[in-house]
Amino acid sequence: MKDESQVNAATDAGGSSSTVPTMENYARSLAHAASGEEMTLIVTFFLEGDEYAFDVTDAFEVLKPGRLTRVPNTPGFIKGIISVRGEMVPVLDIKRRLGLASSSTDYAHSRVMIAGTEDHKAGFLVDGVGGVKEFKARLFRPSGKDGGFLKATLRTDSSFIKVLDIERLLDMEGR
Repeated sequence: MKDESQVNAATDAGGSSSTVPTMENYARSLAHAASGEEMTLIVTFFLEGDEYAFDVTDAFEVLKPGRLTRVPNTPGFIKGIISVRGEMVPVLDIKRRLGLASSSTDYAHSRVMIAGTEDHKAGFLVDGVGGVKEFKARLFRPSGKDGGFLKATLRTDSSFIKVLDIERLLDMEGR
């Protein structure tokens, strides 16, 4: 078993790193704070081969898909509800919500990312989870007023990540 000092985070030229909860990472975080460089944590996931993300404060957990209970008279992107420790949580087909190809009914390889706000949360069917990553805040580009569900974009040397706006995704009134 590795001890905390042996586990570290790889950093690419774009200033990103995967965050592992170790004393070393905690010390590095304090050093970033002292340097004045603002950092942002995101949780990344994949849809149709593209990388997307939520702010880390919006994502709660990732589950294997369980039995979905269908709910009649709901929008087509709502696949059903699941019980998460006794709480009923709607599960959304995020691909369909974003206007991408709809997910299949075979969820064996999918994951359900539970995310939301203080008032509302939902499970989002994703193809896979990339993990928690840390980036310099200056690398994020806001999407603008008509960005739809897109909050910001992030381009690094090795990737392009679309950061989604959880509040807009959960807004059933505006659909």
